Formats: sequence, structure tokens, C-alpha cells
Amino acid sequence: MNSKVALPRRISFRVLAVVSSLALVLGLIVSVQAGQASASTTRDLYWTNHGTDLFEGIPAQTGIGKVSTSNSSNIDATANATAVNPTGIAVTATTLYWSEGTEAAPFVASKIYSAPLTDTNNATLLVDESDKNVAAVAVDDSNIYWTVALSGTNSKIKKASLEDPSEAIDLVTGIQQASGLALSGNKLYWTDTGRSKIGQVNVGDTSTANPDFVTGIFMPIGIAVNDTHVYWTEPFSSGVGRATIADTSDADGHWLNGVVTDEYPSAAIGIAIDDTYLYWANWFEAGTCLNPSADPVHCNGSGPKPGNRIGRAKLDGSGSDGT
Repeated sequence: MNSKVALPRRISFRVLAVVSSLALVLGLIVSVQAGQASASTTRDLYWTNHGTDLFEGIPAQTGIGKVSTSNSSNIDATANATAVNPTGIAVTATTLYWSEGTEAAPFVASKIYSAPLTDTNNATLLVDESDKNVAAVAVDDSNIYWTVALSGTNSKIKKASLEDPSEAIDLVTGIQQASGLALSGNKLYWTDTGRSKIGQVNVGDTSTANPDFVTGIFMPIGIAVNDTHVYWTEPFSSGVGRATIADTSDADGHWLNGVVTDEYPSAAIGIAIDDTYLYWANWFEAGTCLNPSADPVHCNGSGPKPGNRIGRAKLDGSGSDGT
């Protein structure tokens, strides 16, 4: 499909990651792969605040937020207050990783930082791709992975040791528009928004890259993976999709409906999972509020816009709650 989709004037990316105190958890540009943990484990859901209005002069948003998955009222909107226009995010049991842009180029993230979860404002610069666009970030116990967009369309995925990120290699090349990354075991998955496909590669063998791992979907962006399924967001068709890893022929871009409502005309973009729930972050078109009487605070400009919400559903799709 060659049709173009016009983006809203104000774009609010909400990128998610979940961290568990008992297991390594991998957060990505708009996705996460959570390790198995006991039901009593306390987890935190992280997101990036990335958004600016280039036409109306609204200041760029900064910082990374955090909320307990067991208590949605326990919100720390500035768990990291120093990141400027952060986009991609990854979280391990001890460390936060993110990519960020600048005030001058808010939609072009060019650097990757890390910080300990115990002091998230104590940032260390790991990667500087000053002439490129870094969208997604993923980590495992020894390596960091990120996407690089060249000339806006010719994307690649790079890999480097966490001990020395300056020595990076090209893991996958020839991607049209890599948007999201997700890790499961030794497999890395990515969304190719330009080709409307999801790819897969063994992180230790570049020759195993399969750019057509999931097909028949529409402009995926966010991605999350567990042992059995791959999940993704289709914000331009207001869907959350799912496919079985063992046989992706059952891919369904609207496997989960109800991520948008008449009152809150937004679409899922960020996505994250743990061992029980799927979470998504909403993206919205500025100025659109179809039912002001239903939510006057959020529709009159004095509060958060309707799209700035995180939804949740169980991994089987039940119990969907967009707010």
C-alpha cells in the first residue's frame, strides 16, 4: 500500500517499559519484554514524555514517568526530569536507558543515555548518532541495540556491547522504517512501519534476519514479545495486533479493540507487557475532543489532553480498560 498517512500537528509519543525487581526486563522504543516473576512482585511501568507543537509554540515536553502496576494512583511523572524529548526507552532490573533529541530537533533523537534506577537523573552518554535518527532502544544482559534511520527511509539496527557501546556493528540493514524493538531470548523483533511488516533476527547471527516474519498488517509501530506471542500497535488503524510466534499466519492487527473511544479519539502507539498484562500508551490529534461534556477538564485545555492515557488488558485480551 503506497497511500500516505498525514500525521497530526502535535504528536505525543508515549513509550513504555516495565521493570520487575525479580527479573531482567527489556524495554524498547514502544515496547517491553518482561521476565516471569511471582504475583507478589512489585513492578513499575515507565514511559517517555515526548511531544511538542512546532506550529503553536508549545514547549517541548521532558522527562520520563513511572507508575506502579499494582497502584495506578502512585504516579511519578518526573522519575527522570532531565531527559529532553525522550523517545525510545529500555529498562533492566537496575538501569534505565533512553534515546532523546534536542529542543531544536524534537522529533530526531540522536543520543542514548543510561542511568541507575536509584538515581535516574544521573545520566551517562552511551551512544551519539548526531547525524542520524535513533528511534528504538533495547537491551539484554550484555548488549544494547538501537535503530538508526538514514535519510529518513533507509533504516538499520545496530548492536554494541554495554561495556563499550562505541564499538557498534550493523545487525540488520535495509529496513525501510524501523520503529520498535523487542527482545525475547536470543531473538530480536522490529516493526517496519514503512513496509507494514515485522522482522525477526537471532542477535548472534545476522544471516538469520527475516524481514517478513509478520505480514498482512498495517503500519505497525510499537512491539512487545513474550515466549508465545508478538504484540504490536497499529495507531493509524486504531488497533493492537497479535500473532503466534510459532506460526504467524494468525496475525490479526485488530486482535484487541476498544483502545479508542468516541470521547477519547486517540490511538495506541507505545506497548509493553509483563507476565499478566498488556499495556498501551495513547497518541492523539491535537484539538480533537468529540464530547466536551463528558470530560470538561481535559477538553478545555486546562488539563492533560485526552490521548495522554495508558490502557491495560490481560494477555488474552480480556478486561480491556483504555484509561
